[in-house]
Amino acid sequence: MSSLSLARSFRLPLFIAATLLVTASTVVGAGYPGVQQDGVASPDVVVPGDLETWRQGVWEAALQGRTGEMMDYLEVIPGEADPDRADALRAALTARDGHAAETSEDRADGRRDASQKIADALASGSLTEALTGAVELQTLSDDWEAVLADPEIVTLIQTAEARETEARTAGDWLFVQEILFRLRTLHEDTDSKELHESYDRRLDEVNRRIGLLARYAPRSLHDLRGRQMSRLKPEEEFPEFNEAFAEDWKVPLNGITERMLRSALRIGATQHISDCGWKPLLDGGLEAIEIFASTDQLVENFPGLAEREKADAWLETVRRERA
Repeated sequence: MSSLSLARSFRLPLFIAATLLVTASTVVGAGYPGVQQDGVASPDVVVPGDLETWRQGVWEAALQGRTGEMMDYLEVIPGEADPDRADALRAALTARDGHAAETSEDRADGRRDASQKIADALASGSLTEALTGAVELQTLSDDWEAVLADPEIVTLIQTAEARETEARTAGDWLFVQEILFRLRTLHEDTDSKELHESYDRRLDEVNRRIGLLARYAPRSLHDLRGRQMSRLKPEEEFPEFNEAFAEDWKVPLNGITERMLRSALRIGATQHISDCGWKPLLDGGLEAIEIFASTDQLVENFPGLAEREKADAWLETVRRERA
């Protein structure tokens, strides 16, 4: 999991709730009278007085995401609870309040730092860093939709879309990958589900192109990595391409014949556990050919792609069959 994705999976309120719930579950005792109830629940929530019903109510409220109701329950501990465990729960609640205040300040500082990171990155022309800062800003915010609606973030996304189109036209697939990954992360777990799915599909297609370059056009991929290094770490020296690996792509293909290929496809179509027949193979094959034929750098080892008139006619036929 990437550091950006890992950051998106961490939600402090759930952590706090889990900690308090574990403590609350230990409050159940064999019946200890004389423990005074602390706090008053909100008028909309009726907190039961008996311990077992109270315990079940805490868990149900937490599991169903009713955080406010859960906190109302925790504020009013039934009198029959074990006094020591009840005191431990009160201590946990008090500590939670202190940690929450500190965390709120830390998150506010983090948002300011992320906003400054975006501004500095845009000033230096680093789109990748600006998008990374936007993801950090959103992750530290309580309202992810509001961040996406912020005029500066809207402009940043529009700029990123335009740069992605330019990079795609130029065949700079690693830069396209950088942009799409961050745009997808920005829209993850938001109401923009269709847009997120679009970024996800486009990123998958780009990843497949890069995979083709890694196997069949290592020099071209090396050049793209050099351009990426100059963007991200311009102070570091980038090594020369090692010609010893230039022909590695041929090794896995040695000995493969057309007859073997036909047999493998037939077995896949007729004996696969999913029993889907030929259609998935044909659809996937045509999609792979379209990606292959439209990745110009593959001319490195497939010179026929340089004959653009023929290659474009081939590509058009493939696209027509996929339609």
